[in-house]
Amino acid sequence: ILKGQDPKASDRHRELANIAINKLLSLIRPILLQRKKCENEELLKLPSKYEFVMWIPLSTQQRNIYESYLKSRSVSMVLKKSTYPLEIINHLKTLCRHPF
Repeated sequence: ILKGQDPKASDRHRELANIAINKLLSLIRPILLQRKKCENEELLKLPSKYEFVMWIPLSTQQRNIYESYLKSRSVSMVLKKSTYPLEIINHLKTLCRHPF
């Protein structure tokens, strides 16, 4: 199949690839589930989403790790504007989400 799709493929390779593709499709079609756009719209009628924001204080261990990271060299480099702050922010978010 791949050789037949190559732009430099010979006519014979293209013909064999088409035969292989058709054979493969005939085997897959009964198994493959295809949905039309109108079917998807009906399926995607979901109820409205509710979001709850809950503020939970950090555990003692989380707070210690968070504060020590704030005092680290990587954070001080961000404050000196020598690295990207987004990386530090993402790392702090990960620390806060970790279930200690």
